[in-house]
Amino acid sequence: MQGATERLHELAKSLKLDDTVVELGATLRPGDLERTQVARIDRARGLVPKGSLPQLSVKLPGKAGDAPRPDGDIVVEGLLGEGGMGRVYLAEQRSLGRKVALKTVLDANDPVQVGALVAEGAIAGSLDHPNVLPVHLLGFDADERPVLVMKRIEGASWSELLADPAHELWTRAVFLDADRLVAHVTILMQVCEAVHYAHTRGVVHRDIKPDNVMVGASSEVYVVDWGIAAPPGEDRASAGLVGTPQYLAPEMVTGASLGPETDVYLLGATLHCVLTGKPRHDGKTMMEVLSQAILSA
Repeated sequence: MQGATERLHELAKSLKLDDTVVELGATLRPGDLERTQVARIDRARGLVPKGSLPQLSVKLPGKAGDAPRPDGDIVVEGLLGEGGMGRVYLAEQRSLGRKVALKTVLDANDPVQVGALVAEGAIAGSLDHPNVLPVHLLGFDADERPVLVMKRIEGASWSELLADPAHELWTRAVFLDADRLVAHVTILMQVCEAVHYAHTRGVVHRDIKPDNVMVGASSEVYVVDWGIAAPPGEDRASAGLVGTPQYLAPEMVTGASLGPETDVYLLGATLHCVLTGKPRHDGKTMMEVLSQAILSA
């Protein structure tokens, strides 16, 4: 325990945690708190050989509010959402007559953002499982911006369902129109199936939480956002502080080696949130949350 406490003080000193404004329920990614970690995003290059990414038949809007550019096979129709490192658009793939979700970065000149998107596409695309969000294409648009084309889900995140007992999906999705606890456990069981499959392929997700689970109107359940997942062969003790503070396993804070058991802890932390309505580590500051993660009372 003494070593863990020393590790926490080291983190506080090196990352200036007391002065850093971080959303405790949001995902910390390589470079968010330690810009020196930019180089380790090169792991994406080991997954996708240099020069192997194709140019896709799509032209993204220049900015989030720009009008769609009707060029190419994939035509952007509008913005679905925006986060700290990327944007997700609704688009139509004309050749197949289907709607798709198209993800790109906020800054194409930021190697952290580009690397994370490429890594997410490469890892998720390698996991062919019914509960992993399908990746259709990974490449660059006409302006050399990275693009990840994925299945479009007509549904909601698990966290939305937890927050809104009257959400329309509760009556639209077949298995949700039942006892709520049974429905949540059913969702969790499918998440476990996806995570177990990832482990058989040597991949550790590292960011399992209700926000990263999508539920579709046809009762499908998908684990999403594989952007900080550890691929096979990565030194899993070198990632620095990544993941969502309120759900972190102790070894994610102390810097110990990570493995499948780390995701099992995150599954438990997710169940804790489902049953209690509160995150596993419910502190007010980063230091409080990290201390709770290490202790895991």
